[in-house]
Amino acid sequence: MKTERSTAARSLRAVALAITLVSVVTFSAVIYSAYTDVSSILNVSKQGSPAITARTVIQGSSATVYVNATLSNGGFFPLSVSLSCKSAQPNVTCTPGSISVAPGQSATLRFQMTVADISQISSSTGLKVNGTLEASLVPFASVSVAFNLGSLYNGGGG
Repeated sequence: MKTERSTAARSLRAVALAITLVSVVTFSAVIYSAYTDVSSILNVSKQGSPAITARTVIQGSSATVYVNATLSNGGFFPLSVSLSCKSAQPNVTCTPGSISVAPGQSATLRFQMTVADISQISSSTGLKVNGTLEASLVPFASVSVAFNLGSLYNGGGG
């Protein structure tokens, strides 16, 4: 004799199926948004208009590095990006940049690093500046990458 499942058991099974479906759709949307954001940055740089530009301006004994990054958000979620730095060297200052890009929009991240006296930078040790790039698809995922920003300036006194 076959026993029939209770209404509570059937309802629980339906809720579990709905939660699974919503999880799969949400995960797929986050992956798609991340993919479109990364590919839009790469496509802009391939089309001749660079997505990221850096230039160094030397005035007297000081040097300033300017970094501009134009980011397009082709995904479904807001994209938040920030670039900052810290240095143990007292003559280095940074102006961090931070942007939030709505879906379907573009924005430019502006960052500046100034070395007050380039003659104090030894050619053997170079410029040591720790940079941090943080990017997030609000509110789902974020990544933080640390790297050496000192390589943007390859100069120095002696």
